[in-house]
Amino acid sequence: MRLTWILLVVLTLSIAPLCSASIHGVAGGKFAPGATLGDASISYSMTPFPYDSRPHEEFSYVDSPLGGKVSFDTPLQINDPFRWTATANPYYGKIYFTQESPPGGPPFPSSMTLTLPENTVAFYLYATTNYWRDPPLDYHEIRATAYGTSADGTSLTPESLTQDTNAHWGATYYGFYADSGESLTTIELNVVGGSTYGFILGEFGIAKASNTPPVAEAGPDQTVEATSPAGASVTLDGSGSSDPDGDPLTYTWTWAGGSATGVNPIVTLPLGTTTVTLTVYDGEFSHTDTVDITVQSAESPEEAVEYIEYIIAEIEGMDSEDAEREMDKAVTELNKAIDEFNNDRIDKAFDKIAKAVKQLMKAQEKGADTQGVIDDLVDLVKGITRDAIAAVEPDNLNSVKAQEHYVKALDERDKALDEKLAGKYDRAIKKFKNAYREAMKALGV
Repeated sequence: MRLTWILLVVLTLSIAPLCSASIHGVAGGKFAPGATLGDASISYSMTPFPYDSRPHEEFSYVDSPLGGKVSFDTPLQINDPFRWTATANPYYGKIYFTQESPPGGPPFPSSMTLTLPENTVAFYLYATTNYWRDPPLDYHEIRATAYGTSADGTSLTPESLTQDTNAHWGATYYGFYADSGESLTTIELNVVGGSTYGFILGEFGIAKASNTPPVAEAGPDQTVEATSPAGASVTLDGSGSSDPDGDPLTYTWTWAGGSATGVNPIVTLPLGTTTVTLTVYDGEFSHTDTVDITVQSAESPEEAVEYIEYIIAEIEGMDSEDAEREMDKAVTELNKAIDEFNNDRIDKAFDKIAKAVKQLMKAQEKGADTQGVIDDLVDLVKGITRDAIAAVEPDNLNSVKAQEHYVKALDERDKALDEKLAGKYDRAIKKFKNAYREAMKALGV
């Protein structure tokens, strides 16, 4: 018999539901509100609503001091500064009440709903029935019911408080708060018994969940090969960005001359290094990160040939009657450069490109828009030279002669960059050719 009783107790305990309230209510009576609202496990610092400076008119909301609005589904009249009486609360400020009906008019509403700002985790208000114009009646109680949602949007079990508000011009405290990670959405007020009393509300306080800013992650720096003189198509990657609160993010990418949106946009970037800035935004806070994308010109002779063929097609598509002779000469030289590349005579190909650029500069003087293809050709030569210099390893510099060639390569490269900045593009290519040849000598080629 004793064993059966023990088994019954154990069985009863094992099948008992384990649950805890997600919304909590605090019936505070007619005393002043505390600075916090909560319990031993969680406590929120409350922010009282400031004095409402709006005129004595009817409104359907009141602004929250933490952002957003508390909306009323029943418009309420704002009364002049008022002091609670028959209460230990020293409140003195505006109150909100259901508008008095004219004789024979519609009755006061017996229920109303307050919609709270997003991310509200705690809220209090003082309420009483608006029965001052009637003889004392029996229904003096207001039931306040709070509703809310969990972090995944699931509705929480509502929590209700019912209190007697029968003192004339007294007001009773109703406080509600949610567990961590959950929020309050609405508070419904009802006059118990369905009386035709209206409501008088005032002295609100609120706490909102702190929003943690997101973290932007623009991905690692990239080096890609040019696919055309315009540059290269690059896939940006913001997938490493995150928001500690799980808020949805928007992604905005910006750089000199362009912008894009989305987590992984595909964009076209020019030759050279472009710094791209990613900005993520969670609706309140934003954060930025940058990534450097380097687009290199063609490296191999085969890639150089494809690149020049692309440029030739671009030149032939230009409308330049006044500079037609110069344009034709430029195309002839570029076709010769292709032959030199195909025979792996890189320095001779540079000579042909320099001659083509000189003709394109003359065409530009006659009004042809050739600056873009001039820049593309200079960048092509620059990229091949850069890669040749970068190929020189410490092991290649084990002799004084090799070291001298390497120093000359760097010197000629710097001179080429100066010529380019001065707009002397054909001379810049010749300097790049010298730098390329010295790099090849340093490599022992």
